[in-house]
Amino acid sequence: MFALPGIKIGWMGVSGDKELVGKSMRTLELMSDTFLPVNEAAQFATGQIFEKGEAFLKDYCEEIGERRKKLARAMEPGLGVPPRGGFHAVVRFQRDVEEEDLAIELLNTEHILVHPGYFYDIEDRHIVMSCVSPVEVLGDSLERIKAHL
Repeated sequence: MFALPGIKIGWMGVSGDKELVGKSMRTLELMSDTFLPVNEAAQFATGQIFEKGEAFLKDYCEEIGERRKKLARAMEPGLGVPPRGGFHAVVRFQRDVEEEDLAIELLNTEHILVHPGYFYDIEDRHIVMSCVSPVEVLGDSLERIKAHL
């Protein structure tokens, strides 16, 4: 919600039959303690995150939107799926190489991190790149990626 993927904060309400709610709460508490602990820093920061998060989220969405637009303008027809939502662009390639091998090649030679399309259940011969990089980096990265397609 606030672009803080490492901070896990959550809550839920349980209602219904008192006996079943009690049983469910004991099970949920065990599951939470075992698998979903919230660290103290996240707990103490929750108030500030919500207090300041709305303004941040508005600015963040505008920034990502501008970056998506720049990347979409830089993508040639047929190159892939220009980003319309979220912060990823899907790039199609024809080269006879595995997606993972191309991703490793781009990382090793161009220092550009992309993901193989299969990470996202996308049909083969696609890589996925992020729109989160600074706007001036996106066009350059796409040009360098094109040289390997």
